[in-house]
Amino acid sequence: MASGPTPVDLNLWEASKRLTEDAIAALKARKESGGHISPHLNYPRLRTLDNGMPSITPTFNSGPPHYDFALFQDFRKDGVAEYEEWESYQAYITHARSSEKVMEYYNPNYREASKDELTDRILAFLPFELADRYLSTTGSNAGDIDEESLLSIYLELEAPIFTHNLPVPAVIPLALTPMDIDQLDLLPNVRVERLSNEEQLARSVSDYGDSNVAMNKWVVHAATHALVVDNLNISHQHRWDFDYLPIRADVTDLADDFVRAIAISMRRDTGYAQIYYRPQGWARDFTANLPAVVGVSFLRRYPPKFDHSWRNDVPSLTLEECQSVAETFKSLRACETRIKLAARRLGMGLFRETEEDSILDYCIGLEAVFGDLGPGETTYKLAMRGAKVLSSQLAISESEAFTCFKKIYAYRSAVAHGKGNTEKLQIIKLRDDLEVSAEVAAKEFLRMGLTAALKDPRLTVEYIDRNLLLSSEINQDPDVSQ
Repeated sequence: MASGPTPVDLNLWEASKRLTEDAIAALKARKESGGHISPHLNYPRLRTLDNGMPSITPTFNSGPPHYDFALFQDFRKDGVAEYEEWESYQAYITHARSSEKVMEYYNPNYREASKDELTDRILAFLPFELADRYLSTTGSNAGDIDEESLLSIYLELEAPIFTHNLPVPAVIPLALTPMDIDQLDLLPNVRVERLSNEEQLARSVSDYGDSNVAMNKWVVHAATHALVVDNLNISHQHRWDFDYLPIRADVTDLADDFVRAIAISMRRDTGYAQIYYRPQGWARDFTANLPAVVGVSFLRRYPPKFDHSWRNDVPSLTLEECQSVAETFKSLRACETRIKLAARRLGMGLFRETEEDSILDYCIGLEAVFGDLGPGETTYKLAMRGAKVLSSQLAISESEAFTCFKKIYAYRSAVAHGKGNTEKLQIIKLRDDLEVSAEVAAKEFLRMGLTAALKDPRLTVEYIDRNLLLSSEINQDPDVSQ
């Protein structure tokens, strides 16, 4: 054996290697004689839509050879597996059954299990997956077996048998958010990177995850880039734990902040529909020659309109825009609690199904930025502060901004208290040539308020009241309340 990493269980490696070599020889002989080798069913095909988004569809019965499945299904005669007669198979099963670690990993109930065909079939996953991966990556027409290549694959499959804490990055594909970058570092353990074609396919073929989440698969596929969180570990006890790994709150917190950073700095709606883990130096199993993926989960963390707009044109974020998003993201991670609350409410509003729900979130966010939340707080005071801070960013006057704030809250109040006149208050008319919906105005005011607060942390309510008093232009109306 060449110098380098070595197996934890040398006897398991030797037994696996001998059975794998026999399996590879049998598979090659069957192929040369014209015998059947089962293909991967529903193997994915990647194409690109006119808007640049990936679209992944199955190729029925025309995928690459599924060698391990063929060993289990095609190598049978009169219901008996041909490989059971191999000396290498019997030797491997004997050693695998003698190893508590192997038995715990492949069959956690092994102490109650009898010596039956099913238990032995599960134990054979290791050498047969090893044969499948080797042939899928080297080609079935290769000559003598390269032991070094075989060992490198074996070590990946062996690692989770003997190690219960395994290193992974978490990967969160960003829905409908193309970028003109290959990689952008955000924090020491967080970056954005372009997804390779191979990983696009790998993340689409997994049958793990929560199938109860109503999900538009086209939105799941429609991602060219992903947020990647490094330096994580996942714990497991056996092979089947990788089917449903928990969604980590620290990972979704980072992903949500990045989505909000895009919304704040770019006026761009985005989100995500999937999270998975990318094994580092180990693998549960493989699909042909695709990279290993585990713990695929699905979430509806994107605007509802994406369900119907995934084919629409999607502008790509430039390098400069990506860098601006990165700065906003870093500021969000370090800002004070009230600004975090405001940003969270902006993100929640983007994902709501109705304007009525969104306006409540946006107004809570505005109150976090411009309200002191103390006794006697009024819409009037909040509108004063907001109009003064945002007037320089708006194409309207301070008095119009003040009026707009009041009308946003009139609509919000009608929605919150179930009044029947919400439709009349839904559109804000500032002048004959300027109308805007209250929900859009609230979202834009909140976005701009967050931009201002993140750029200048001094911009507290106390600072605004002390240093940025409203001009006399505003028609003050202290009778307007929340």
